[in-house]
Amino acid sequence: MSIEIECVGTDRHEEWDSALEHSPHATVFHRCAALEQLAADSGTELHRLMGFKGQEPIGVLPIFELHKGPFSAVFSPPPNLWIPRLGPAFIVRGDPKQRKRERRRQGFIDAAFEYIEDTIDPKYLRVRTPTELDDVRQFKWNDCTVRPEYTYVTDLSGGKDAVRDRFTSEARRRLRNGQESDSEYTISEEGLDATETVMHHVESRYNEQGEPFPVPTGFPGRLYEALQPGQIRPYVLRVDGDVVGGHIYYDDGDTISGWLGNVKPPDHVDLPVNELLIWRGITDAIGRGRTAYELVGAGDPRLNRYKLHFGPELTGFYSVERSGTGIDSLLQLYRRFVQYS
Repeated sequence: MSIEIECVGTDRHEEWDSALEHSPHATVFHRCAALEQLAADSGTELHRLMGFKGQEPIGVLPIFELHKGPFSAVFSPPPNLWIPRLGPAFIVRGDPKQRKRERRRQGFIDAAFEYIEDTIDPKYLRVRTPTELDDVRQFKWNDCTVRPEYTYVTDLSGGKDAVRDRFTSEARRRLRNGQESDSEYTISEEGLDATETVMHHVESRYNEQGEPFPVPTGFPGRLYEALQPGQIRPYVLRVDGDVVGGHIYYDDGDTISGWLGNVKPPDHVDLPVNELLIWRGITDAIGRGRTAYELVGAGDPRLNRYKLHFGPELTGFYSVERSGTGIDSLLQLYRRFVQYS
């Protein structure tokens, strides 16, 4: 029996989200409420592709259709929102044999591409896969270019002391100096208003550097409201009541990820603001039973030097692309106006 693809409508949210509970690849951004917000803020059309073998769901692939001039394109995740990864999430029940697993994955991806070609016929496609998805051969077999990408993940096992011991001596020293500082400061996990505060700091930093800031105003706050409590966690650090730094995390099962924020604090603040925020995020995550902390991204050598202070391991995922023939020059122009992360 072949794999059938259905584009799931808004009346089947519960069915979609229930299937995610059986996928090791699903992220918080795969949930229906998140997908709808991503589509609204990216100006794209959402297609929730769900694959079935008979009545049994075997995988989901949310895709976002974008039209820009003569171009039609498909993304997962959509551009300009700084969502690090999305892509397919396969449904796994029990412990299937390798042959069955490969056959189902191949059938699902083949059927998904058939839907994409028949329904959208895009000139360009880009997918960034979950870190848990280690087999992407099915994309290669559908004429895609597959490129490895990386992020950093710190192991939280062993408790707070064990995690801190894996930091560099410089990071431990800065953290200790901050904790013992005479400066009066507070760190708190807050709500909707804090998402706006953190994003204001991030946007201001980009403006100072003369760089474009693609994320729509208020997007993290709208995502905070759309998702369940605790899935988006904004933290702020205050000195004498004034916010001098912040970080927005997304809490995704066993892993908490440092998503937005942690920009350079004001020059007059004599505290290791970002180290204190990261440590608070880590210790709270350990208290909730999380086993990993992601320092999102490992593609910028300058930022990597900082992230490596926190004892992470390099973790891979994949960027998948496919483009039509004869559009390379137009594609380069298109990429100037669309940011992917």
